[in-house]
Amino acid sequence: MPLLCYYTYMNKQNLSVIIPTIYKKPQVLYKLLKLVSEEEIIDEIILISNAPCTMTLPYSDKIKVFEPQTNAYVYTSWNFGISVIKNNNFLLLNDDILFGKNFCEKVVNSEIFYDDKTGLIGLDNDYIKLFDKSSVDDIDIPEYENLNIEFKPLDRYMNTGDWASVLFGRKENYYTIPDCFNIFYGDNYLLYQNKMREKINYSVSGAIVNHIHNSSSTSPEFFEIRDKERWAWAFYTLNYINKNKY
Repeated sequence: MPLLCYYTYMNKQNLSVIIPTIYKKPQVLYKLLKLVSEEEIIDEIILISNAPCTMTLPYSDKIKVFEPQTNAYVYTSWNFGISVIKNNNFLLLNDDILFGKNFCEKVVNSEIFYDDKTGLIGLDNDYIKLFDKSSVDDIDIPEYENLNIEFKPLDRYMNTGDWASVLFGRKENYYTIPDCFNIFYGDNYLLYQNKMREKINYSVSGAIVNHIHNSSSTSPEFFEIRDKERWAWAFYTLNYINKNKY
């Protein structure tokens, strides 16, 4: 491990969490906010409220609520969150997902997290337990007896699952997502930007994560956005990636 990276690892930093929400599953969001606010390594939670708040939030002086004038969707929310957080280390979260205690600490206290060759760290799809949004409004926080996580290199340019529903990284490996991507393909953009710089993206396995699948993004009002962004991603890959513009 390079000297500067080793120094950073030995002087581990706190973690800022960014959560965009439109309050589709408030019971899960409440549990999630309470869970991350109790994690010692997390000292800042940026909640981006993209719809009128329909719930009482748990009390914590770590939680900062931002209310855009209009729905900023996912990736503009991510961009904004990254621009205001106080820490270098960040965690981007879906609002309909729950992991167990000490999961964040395990990831952020690992050598891989601070390795200068590491890009971003998301979830291994094999360890995501999916729940049907139409029949489930609440899920439980998983319990871990002996938490042993592993990091697997993600040798691809596109995310084909829920890898980015929990996404760890450092600011130097985040690249502002173009505004043509609001809900879809922004994670692909981040994957590719890191791959282009010969960074290694990872998926983390060994810890079950509960997730209400697509609780917001498959709402009818987002269908048109999805179709537009599919074309935007095709245009981007053909016209920018092939020219190595980054």
